[in-house]
Amino acid sequence: MTTQRIVCADALDYMRHVPSATFDMAFVDFPYGTTAHDRDLPVSRRMYLELLRVVRPRGVIVFTTSGPFSMRVEYEMMTDRERRRFLDDATAKVRPRRWRFDMIWHKPNATAGGANALDPEPRGLPLSKKGRRRIEPLRAHEVVKVYTPSGRPLAWWDPRPLERRGTPYNVADSWNPRDVGEAYAGAGKRHSHTSRPDGRRDPRTVVKWPNDARQGGNRVTPGPPYQKPQSMVTDLIEALCPPGGRVLEPCAGSAPMARAAKRTGRTCVSVERDEEYARAARAAWERHTWQTTM
Repeated sequence: MTTQRIVCADALDYMRHVPSATFDMAFVDFPYGTTAHDRDLPVSRRMYLELLRVVRPRGVIVFTTSGPFSMRVEYEMMTDRERRRFLDDATAKVRPRRWRFDMIWHKPNATAGGANALDPEPRGLPLSKKGRRRIEPLRAHEVVKVYTPSGRPLAWWDPRPLERRGTPYNVADSWNPRDVGEAYAGAGKRHSHTSRPDGRRDPRTVVKWPNDARQGGNRVTPGPPYQKPQSMVTDLIEALCPPGGRVLEPCAGSAPMARAAKRTGRTCVSVERDEEYARAARAAWERHTWQTTM
């Protein structure tokens, strides 16, 4: 597999024919099952099992989640032993072995949420345009959850794409072990000074990725609603997939990961079962390829 591919097929059927440990990364944007959209339907548990099989043991599976769907992902990515312990003992400390970390996408534009966000019986508070009262905050974030199939540390981690930009500085380090108490005196030594002349800052768990540009109220890249922005998938593939690595994008929509893989020197297989979205993804890919070869 040496080229980018956009496949019109069911993701589960496609993965059943893929050899084990084929991909270094899977970027998974499953339907959340929280809206009235006809595409927003939950996927089967077999989909999660196939993802764990086709990704390398120390590869990475990245989920984008929101609301109740986050709990579904957390449950499906537990081992059988962790599930039993979690269900049998509510006081047990359960840290899923496959889980590595979470990130929060601070969205520039908040959304109104699903059907549960509006109360059909107004009670004197401000009403929406449809005459119903809003009973929950606007949703201005989504969660990015990172797992490894084996539960071992990430095989590749490059924090530079996720680093923040700030004011350059060069300050003396005045840390003294006695200032923080004996319990932390042996925590480790620090350098005599800290220098960041380029203004870089370590990544944080909250990231503000901008939405894709729009023209006349529509996205430049056509595709299903709630498509993830190109800046997000580009940063994630650079940070979590080694150069030349292989990426799987099930439920691809307009296949933003395929364009990010082309731009960053990775290989991607994007799988989309909806023929209309698959055609839009191929058209967007052709435009991207033409622009990058000018």
